[in-house]
Amino acid sequence: MFRIAHKDEPSEFIGAIAVYDIDLVGRTCEFGRVIVDKEKNATPGIGLDAITGICIFAFEQLGMERVIARVLKSNERAQKAYTRAGFYISGDGGEDCYNMEITPSLLNRHGSVGDSTEGTHGTV
Repeated sequence: MFRIAHKDEPSEFIGAIAVYDIDLVGRTCEFGRVIVDKEKNATPGIGLDAITGICIFAFEQLGMERVIARVLKSNERAQKAYTRAGFYISGDGGEDCYNMEITPSLLNRHGSVGDSTEGTHGTV
């Protein structure tokens, strides 16, 4: 689990994001549990920065070739954010979920700086 903070207020916790089910042999992992406290964060795009940052971490630091997210079919907001980052729906995840996934070549580094996990709005 990683904390999400705005780059101008790094000590203030505004959210969390996690990587789990790490398969070092198959080089896949799952990410999710993206939580951003909207009352503490009025900056649009910080969730997308967190998604991009965690994918960069998974690809470059953990050596993953694929990151998977399970998202509720009813959660259109999450689907949009994941799609903007470069994820695509790869199948039915059961239990009213889609499986979405991304590979390094699909990642939209929409403003991330170099190899860092720092985005336009904050850091992961």
